[in-house]
Amino acid sequence: MSLSRRDLLCRLGTGSVAIAAGGGVTRAAGQAQAHAAQAPGAGPTVREYWVAARNVRWKIVPTGLDAWKDKKVKNITYDALAYVACTPNWEQPLPPVGVGDNVGIPGPVLRGYPGDTLRVHFRNEDKKYNMPHTMHPHGVGYTPDHDGTYMGRSTRPSGAVGVGQTWTYEWDVRDDAIGVWPYHDHGPMEMMSTNLGLFGAIVVRPREEPVPDVEHTIYFHMYMPTDIKARKAFSAINGRAYAGNTPSPAARVGQDVAWNVLTLGNELHTFHIHGHRWKDAAGAFSDAPDLSPSQGIRVRYREDAPGRWLYHCHVMSHMEQGMLGFYDVSP
Repeated sequence: MSLSRRDLLCRLGTGSVAIAAGGGVTRAAGQAQAHAAQAPGAGPTVREYWVAARNVRWKIVPTGLDAWKDKKVKNITYDALAYVACTPNWEQPLPPVGVGDNVGIPGPVLRGYPGDTLRVHFRNEDKKYNMPHTMHPHGVGYTPDHDGTYMGRSTRPSGAVGVGQTWTYEWDVRDDAIGVWPYHDHGPMEMMSTNLGLFGAIVVRPREEPVPDVEHTIYFHMYMPTDIKARKAFSAINGRAYAGNTPSPAARVGQDVAWNVLTLGNELHTFHIHGHRWKDAAGAFSDAPDLSPSQGIRVRYREDAPGRWLYHCHVMSHMEQGMLGFYDVSP
């Protein structure tokens, strides 16, 4: 499939994993495993994931520097909550191939194709806050038993999984689920636990669509002072703030590049990559689409613009608070 930036594939959505994978892998082997992890298979299948909610000591600005403006920024370290994809029975974390970084924020990427079932075995290992947690999906189908939402006296077991307890969610990937969708904690303390890091992405592609050469999954979200016991807010991408700390995606000219971009919280965001534009679902060119909370956008193109580019939310105060990073394209 040959795509230019002028023929961008872009789908909108309002929008872990028992994938067999070894430990350390070479770059070539890692790319091969990533393609295998995303492969649609011959037909509908059950995609099985083992996910734990765990406590992680998390640095928001680990370098202590804003590399965009070359100035020092005080780091904040806090006790995060994170979804971690594991091998069966939650024995050990999966390597990042196919599920994203899998080191904390955001949680692992859950993948499916129309007709699949996502079977997610969830265990609550929150020993710091000792709160019930859940996994609530967007974009896929489920019954009330698999909603993962706390509802007071009407709460089902999936809506308040206590510390040390488990629940297996089953979600149907329907034909109209193409896109990128959030999943997040929807337990009794939803706002607190989500703000602390319990969120991730569900990516659904058409079964016939080729696997991209490069895929980047990013979340725009906010840290408010009360969440992290800090004196100021941070605007973050995947749990980090300021260039040099936020993810630094990379690609080469000629590669088929996919972005999965999501938002969560109270703020509106936009997604902008310098030097790039694309066609939206209506066929109009775009380079900074609006994304309200819990919205997602799926972008895909054939890279043709070498250089170092900024990518960021174009809400100006969010940029100043750290919601930007570098995107490097090699010739």
